[in-house]
Amino acid sequence: MITLPNNYTKNGYNHEVIFREKEYVISKLTSMETGHFICYEAFRVIVAKPFTLKGVFYEEREQTPSNEHWGKYGFSVHTLEKAHKRIEDLKQRAWKNGKKDLTQS
Repeated sequence: MITLPNNYTKNGYNHEVIFREKEYVISKLTSMETGHFICYEAFRVIVAKPFTLKGVFYEEREQTPSNEHWGKYGFSVHTLEKAHKRIEDLKQRAWKNGKKDLTQS
């Protein structure tokens, strides 16, 4: 499986993973243009299933929640304290729901 990198770009922002505990991540977003802090993102990693497209095989991989999953599995907040609180909320919800794996096909 391809794991989520510690530094990546998405939607015009630099993301730096500053906390990871199993499938729970907090990343710090900065502007690609200025380098200024934007916010923190707290989320549960989604596992994308392997697939083949036009003869090219794509391995199983970790990814951030899609825009449609944002607000359920991922949140944008302005303080690190609030990001950690969101992670705890996600853990509690997963525990209550039997902690099903998050996969996308």
